[in-house]
Amino acid sequence: MKKKYLLLSVICIIISTGSFARHCEGDVKVNINLPYFAGKPYVFYLMQGDRQDTIQSGALDESGKTVLMLPERYKTFAAMSKFMIVREGGTEIVLNREPEFTVSCTEAQPNINNIHYVGTPENSFFFGQYQKQGKILEKEVAVEGMLQLYNSPQDSLYQLLKAEQNRLQEQYAKVQKETAQSPLYAARIREMGDFLRGFGSRLNLTEKEMQKEQRDFVLKKLNFEQLYNSGLWNEVLSRWIGMTTGLGDSTLLADSRTALNRCTDEDLHGKLLGKLILYYNKYGKENLLSQLGVDDSLTPGHPAPKLHVDSLTMKPVNSLVIFYETGCGSCEKELTRLRANYPALQARGIRVISVSADHDEETFLKNADLFSWTDKYCDYKGFDGDNFKSYQVFGTPTIFVIDKDGIITGRYATMAEAMKKL
Repeated sequence: MKKKYLLLSVICIIISTGSFARHCEGDVKVNINLPYFAGKPYVFYLMQGDRQDTIQSGALDESGKTVLMLPERYKTFAAMSKFMIVREGGTEIVLNREPEFTVSCTEAQPNINNIHYVGTPENSFFFGQYQKQGKILEKEVAVEGMLQLYNSPQDSLYQLLKAEQNRLQEQYAKVQKETAQSPLYAARIREMGDFLRGFGSRLNLTEKEMQKEQRDFVLKKLNFEQLYNSGLWNEVLSRWIGMTTGLGDSTLLADSRTALNRCTDEDLHGKLLGKLILYYNKYGKENLLSQLGVDDSLTPGHPAPKLHVDSLTMKPVNSLVIFYETGCGSCEKELTRLRANYPALQARGIRVISVSADHDEETFLKNADLFSWTDKYCDYKGFDGDNFKSYQVFGTPTIFVIDKDGIITGRYATMAEAMKKL
């Protein structure tokens, strides 16, 4: 197994009061003590798929003490949340049915060693395991470097270094086993992080063993609902599909079907399928989508469906059509990039059309007012809208590039990919 060094970076925890002024029965309550960030503005949001759902914003009080309260609907909600101090940084905190806990740091520079968690096994485990794993990996990298210098069994230090390497491998395997056996949601997020970093159950896994472990993780263990709320939805799915494309088309299709079959929630199944469509296109496997039940008339080379706007029907030609949702973090990034590229697209006569999945008119208009292009539409039906259905858009952002004859030339998840085609 190729050795990697796990970099740990915990900047600061930001939790404060905001729009929820009263603590009601059944609310989730987090007590905070961050004296060195007194008066600082913050934003707190939950991670759901591509979305960043802002729950609260405001400022810490003059003493740096405050209370974050989540409404009743989040009482049984297991997710990764993110707390950001404006222009200062931030970090994630695990939420999983813990009614009240405390996060405190009295140091000027919060880090993984001086932030204290009381009454929250989830967060204590999450950061504690990272500390254990990080220290082992740091030592293992140092020992491996020394063994490159003292690489002869006759060398006086060789046997000592090999014994230390074996000890570290045993410690690492023990930490990974603790994570695997833990019922905590934090443990599942740690496993997702290990999947992304290429860390297995042991330090000395062969490449073949690592490949099997990673494949088994997605196909047998990964809970897609937990993934959706982890903040790692895009990253894990992208790595999985990218990795599986190298195993051949039959394996890619079989593994995709297995994952879809394991994702039994209808709404989440659609979101997973939407991601598969985007990543199949990204890796040049769009010709296989029909075998997953996707209408192949929406693949490159086929006519683009007509768009229905109010009582009007339009056929997009020489166009870039972007499907998005306000509050979707990935959407906001791609819309920002689209706005930056819009003058160049306009100069080339390329029509930009944006279609929103928003349900609320005020939310849609507030965001759409930032767009320079004229064609910006929303029927307030979300993913059940006619245009989302006709284009088989299950996740956002989804970008179509359509040529002068109304033929789809590409389907993408990012503006960078779309601009290459244009």
